[in-house]
Amino acid sequence: MRTDIELQPSEAPDNFSESDAPFLGHLEELRHRILICLCVLVAFFLLAWLQSDRLVFLALTPLRKNFPDLRLSALEVTEALFTTIKLAGLAAFVVSLPVVVWQAWSFVSPGLKQVERFWGRVLLLPAMFLFLAGSLFCYLFILPFTLKILLNTGDFLVPTISYAGFIDFEVLFLVIMGIIFELPLLMVFLDITGLFPAERVREHRSIAIVIAFIVGGIISPPDVVSQFMVSIPILILLESGIWLSLFIRRVKKSPEVS
Repeated sequence: MRTDIELQPSEAPDNFSESDAPFLGHLEELRHRILICLCVLVAFFLLAWLQSDRLVFLALTPLRKNFPDLRLSALEVTEALFTTIKLAGLAAFVVSLPVVVWQAWSFVSPGLKQVERFWGRVLLLPAMFLFLAGSLFCYLFILPFTLKILLNTGDFLVPTISYAGFIDFEVLFLVIMGIIFELPLLMVFLDITGLFPAERVREHRSIAIVIAFIVGGIISPPDVVSQFMVSIPILILLESGIWLSLFIRRVKKSPEVS
């Protein structure tokens, strides 16, 4: 007995439906923006590598101000090469950071509310500026004075510093001071969210002064001048954060923003 069986075409759904199109579009846009960031980062890295001699000279300037005859040491065979590569990579990242931030903001901002986009534009550029200002202040003033105190060992000791150790120490100092300079924006965030209003900071200003000097004592070398050089900017940033919080609170209440 012969039975004819008619095969029906598969009715399995497609892998991607129409509802997946926006998601795929976002993935494609994300891939495009990541490629832009990588291309810019690689281009600046190659440029920094070609100018590595000048880059190393700039990195060692805070040390050369007080110790022009001091020579650094390479404790490993690959230390000089890898440290210079790391230094070029850090320089490339810093220079390409505006492009990276702009690409990230352009990707995220369409999904934000109008108020969120406003505060993002208001706080994003000041955050980058304050971080760079803090790092520059440390590079020009705090770091040379700190090195002078730390390496002033007298005639009975000759400091032997590795190339990688000094670069790591310098980068750590620059990053810490850059983060400290973000204090006004942190205070604005705490005031906007209501976690710690500016009025409460004013009420506890004496405690804030003590904390600023404690932080200055931890970061700076064990001498009074270095502690003041770190603590006074923290207090200035604290007062700036208070006034900035009050100003932004008035802007937030304006009809154009609300």
